[in-house]
Amino acid sequence: MRGASKEAKAVASKPAKAIVKDSSPSPSPTANLPETQQAENTASQVGFPIKTQDQGVTLEARSLRESGGFLLLAVQLQNQGNRAVQFRYDNLKVVDERGRMLSATVDGLPGRLPAQSRVFVGTVKVPLALVDTAEELSVILTDQPNQQLQLVLTNIPVLKQQ
Repeated sequence: MRGASKEAKAVASKPAKAIVKDSSPSPSPTANLPETQQAENTASQVGFPIKTQDQGVTLEARSLRESGGFLLLAVQLQNQGNRAVQFRYDNLKVVDERGRMLSATVDGLPGRLPAQSRVFVGTVKVPLALVDTAEELSVILTDQPNQQLQLVLTNIPVLKQQ
């Protein structure tokens, strides 16, 4: 971890805070796909969803895929707390298992998450060139300006397309 920031080192050494949610028996969304495509979709979703919660705010990683030169992490964000929360997504941190900070952008999530909100769906985009050797990622999102709430998703598997 030589050269990694103190925060990246702390994240890499922290125990996993993410919770892998048990899947309940429900009809598969891939049930009508050809068998080979079903197998590809299932294989690419190993380890998902991954979920973290702090002060009533939940961040969940739903799936990961490659498209247009990016690794796309589908996420959901919801506030079940009693106060609105502000986020600045340019402060979102994506770190690989070696503690390297990776550049990322976020699409689809609100800057102000109202209290008792609905689920918001978005995408965290990381250039593929930055994750060529990564096996796992962590995502860290902190509220602004208070920095009293921290959502940390760890052990996000990076599955490479063959």
